[in-house]
Amino acid sequence: MKKQSVFLFCGLCLVFWGCNSKESSSVQENSELKNQINLLSEENSELKNQNNLFKKENNQLKAELNDLKDTISKLEKENDDLTERLNDTAVNLEDKSKYEVHDLAYSLVFSYDGYDTKVYKTPNVGKSIYTIQKGDTADVSKFIHVKQQNKNFVKVKIGNNLEGYIQINGNPYQNGNFEVAEILSVDEIKTTILKMEQSFTICEGTNIKELPSENSKNVHEITHSEGDTHYKSLFITSDYKWVKMQVGEFTGWVPSKALGVGRGGPVLNTPEQFIQFDLIDGNEI
Repeated sequence: MKKQSVFLFCGLCLVFWGCNSKESSSVQENSELKNQINLLSEENSELKNQNNLFKKENNQLKAELNDLKDTISKLEKENDDLTERLNDTAVNLEDKSKYEVHDLAYSLVFSYDGYDTKVYKTPNVGKSIYTIQKGDTADVSKFIHVKQQNKNFVKVKIGNNLEGYIQINGNPYQNGNFEVAEILSVDEIKTTILKMEQSFTICEGTNIKELPSENSKNVHEITHSEGDTHYKSLFITSDYKWVKMQVGEFTGWVPSKALGVGRGGPVLNTPEQFIQFDLIDGNEI
């Protein structure tokens, strides 16, 4: 009986000890989990602080970038203004080393839409001051060839106040064309003769004259076979009414109205016609 009691007591102690040991282990694990949770909370809080710091730094960088963009924009505007002022002071049309200038006096009427023709403050393609509109009239006063840039402009006045320069393609005065060659006395009137090298056909039956006048002596009459051949011109009168031609062995003057070119564009490629076609007739819609 005593032995049974001892065994029972020992068994109960083992059970109690085992339960107590499990409870102690569970408490320890729970404590470790709490520590891990606290550690993760601290790390999460630190990450949040770092994220907020990054956001603050990012906002500062954005603000600095916007300030930098504003500074660049201001500098670009100042540079444009400075360039424009330098161009204004640099334009001296009397400087023959930089500019080839020819005087003109006629008007261009922009009767159609679709030009997108810009007017510049100086003979230099930069910031435009105006875009040609349908119905505008431009009074042309000069042709300017900018030698260094190999660009060509006409000086114009539009309306009562706006003066500027329009760029054109090509130079009608190239190779000395339309420079004064000599002054002739024709029918007791002084007539200015200009150089002009172009190529024309001449209507059959046209009389080649010794001088640019209907009263002048006939040199040769253009035959049918000669009429379709292109001949080289040498000179033109300043009123563009007579052209001096080389036809085989004959040299003399013919009326400009008797000439043809067999191509599009103006027959007489005078500076006025050249500019008219470049800016208006060639852009007609």
